[in-house]
Amino acid sequence: MNDIAFGTAMTPSHLSAYDACKAGDGTGALEIMQSVIGKLTGNSQAYHELALRRYEEKKFAEAERLIREAIAISVDEALLADLGKILRANGDSHGAMAAYESALELNPRMAAIRNNLANILLDHGRLDDAIFQYKQAVDCNPGYALGYKNMGLALEKAGRLDDAENALRKAISLQQDFYDAQKPLAFLLAKQGRIDEATKIYFWWGILQFEMRSQAIWENLSFTESMYLRAFEAGVADPAPPFRLLYIPELRPEMEAPAGHAFSMSEVPELKEHPLMDCPRPILAHRPPRIGYLSADFFNHATMHLMAGVLESHNRTEFQFEIFSYGPAERDRFVQRIEDTGMPIIDLSEVTNREAAEIILDRDIDILVDLKGYTQKSRLGIAALRPAPVIVNWLGYPGTIGHKQLADYIIGDNVVSPPEHAPFFSERLALMPHSYQPNDRMRPLPSNLIRSDVGLPENGFVFCSLNQTLKLNPETFDIWARLLNEVAGSVLWLLEPASRDVRGNLLRELADRGIPEERVIFATISPQTYHISRLRLADLVLDTFPYNSHTTGSDALWAGIPLVTRKGSTFVSRVAASLLTTHGFPELITESAEEYYKVALELATNTERRLAIRQRLEACRATSPLFDTIQFTRDLESLYRSIIANHNLPEDLRAQVVTV
Repeated sequence: MNDIAFGTAMTPSHLSAYDACKAGDGTGALEIMQSVIGKLTGNSQAYHELALRRYEEKKFAEAERLIREAIAISVDEALLADLGKILRANGDSHGAMAAYESALELNPRMAAIRNNLANILLDHGRLDDAIFQYKQAVDCNPGYALGYKNMGLALEKAGRLDDAENALRKAISLQQDFYDAQKPLAFLLAKQGRIDEATKIYFWWGILQFEMRSQAIWENLSFTESMYLRAFEAGVADPAPPFRLLYIPELRPEMEAPAGHAFSMSEVPELKEHPLMDCPRPILAHRPPRIGYLSADFFNHATMHLMAGVLESHNRTEFQFEIFSYGPAERDRFVQRIEDTGMPIIDLSEVTNREAAEIILDRDIDILVDLKGYTQKSRLGIAALRPAPVIVNWLGYPGTIGHKQLADYIIGDNVVSPPEHAPFFSERLALMPHSYQPNDRMRPLPSNLIRSDVGLPENGFVFCSLNQTLKLNPETFDIWARLLNEVAGSVLWLLEPASRDVRGNLLRELADRGIPEERVIFATISPQTYHISRLRLADLVLDTFPYNSHTTGSDALWAGIPLVTRKGSTFVSRVAASLLTTHGFPELITESAEEYYKVALELATNTERRLAIRQRLEACRATSPLFDTIQFTRDLESLYRSIIANHNLPEDLRAQVVTV
């Protein structure tokens, strides 16, 4: 908040409110200001400050009432400008425009107000008037970088590309690292074929494509992806978080390790510190191997939905297991299940990475299994300090870490990480005999619901994909829209986005493909038991590409619903194929977009075949290796022994691929 200027009538109450605001105590200031208003009349400034507080609280109607009280007492350009701001926030753009114009009548040199007025004019399609106001703004304040940026955007819309380029370059010259000006300038240059110039100005393509994807803003998405890939191949790409790159359809497996290496070197400072183990010791044979699981997700989380049964099934006579948790102190049934195993749970949430690594080192762990990788809230700095002889990357991050110091092995299988893909990984491959992804045999069995319980139409075919918005993309929607247009009366069942804006973007994309809003049903995020039960109401689950269904794929198969997938070349694009191969349904795995469409259409239109597959899915739930948690655990333990045997060999004799 700006400093409060109470003029000459500053009372002790005014001073107290002023001091509270300066100290950051908004609540205290608000209480004092309310007291002032209650005691004094004719005090415009008190009304003004209280209106701004209500604005910050998003109580726009109350803010408008208070600021109009202030204006009724005495009017000035600052009050009118803030009235415009409040009215615009409350959806009254015409009132805001009038307020800004009134403010400019009192003080024509207010650059920011001209900029705000221009923004509204632009929203109303008055492009020339908006450009005029932006020009007036920068004339009033030649150092106004935001004004130049906005003028550049308007000029581009008007087709005045040279003028737009000049304005954007001026904005960047005035404000170093002006992200919001660099991005449109790079787009402008690239659209003119000036790719090299564009990449020199704006290197954050990897992060940009992720943000566009998370909001379902798909215009120029493919262009942004291609710009990132060009920058990557030219060696000038930003070190974007690798997890954010897995959603790019054109990402090739050989690109993942270099991307991970660049990011880790930029963002994991512990890689530059001295490791705790300079020369990893052999793993001793005279005692049970000591395995440590490291994660922030040992609670009601997708990771525990998959592996809770593994922890319960571990052989704690032949192995010793410990849990190293740096996540929140939750209390739920998954936490209770871990506690019931008797495994020690060591809380690392309030210690530094080095302190955490020293704790792990002191507990003499042989294999530290990192269940996070590059996923949200990970602490790769712990692994970087090498607190165990062997570090394994498994489950959380579906791909290579990219830096040998962060992981020695990655647990995969012959589908997600076949031996011929070994050169694409910084880790050695440790391959499970079936799918690398565990499943919890104790997960709830689906119960009976009816379609009306979840808002689905009683009749009609239900295509389902309850995946995050991030996994969706234009090519996928193209195929799904073709299916919906081909299958009369069908609907698409999607996961409800967190934002109404994102929901609107998804509906708009489908409408552009001929699918009206009434044929799209959104499902809220729900508890696991209910979620699995409702899945049975779908007719066919459509997988996403390139980022496949993982836990959601297992959920669909457990519920007994056919899942059609498209297998790609990267780990993340082969996960559902791994699940289906293990489960005995290779006919649901496709190799191209067109084959994916044809298989899905065949299942949607051939009721007899689809029901036969559903019957098989129901029958094999109890016998499939995909859901045999105990056998999976025995295989995993055998794989740990293979890793230990390989580790104990001289470096030059260690195999690049180990199996059970």
